[in-house]
Amino acid sequence: MRCPKCRSAKSIVADSRPRDDDHATIRKRKCTFCNNIFHTVEIFYTKPKKVKKTPAPPKLDPKRIKKAEMEKRLKRIKRKEAFLRIDSMTDDELEQAMFSGQDLKDLGID
Repeated sequence: MRCPKCRSAKSIVADSRPRDDDHATIRKRKCTFCNNIFHTVEIFYTKPKKVKKTPAPPKLDPKRIKKAEMEKRLKRIKRKEAFLRIDSMTDDELEQAMFSGQDLKDLGID
């Protein structure tokens, strides 16, 4: 550090104290040329951290969305039809279907 009085470049640190906020240090310096005592404040800067951006969700193809929606609707319709078939069966027909070992797909039930 340069002395503010004589502009000499040589100085000695006589005392060093941290500041209350812990982001700076106050130093008491003495010039080796003219014996002038002066104070300096050294502030510590930290680099700001880069915030990682979350990636955007992938863009969905409208054709895929429509196809998936149609598949869901078809499954619901098939399920409703199967329940209607079961409801229309009499108890004897239902019992016979359950114990005959027929596959559910043969009955139209997925």
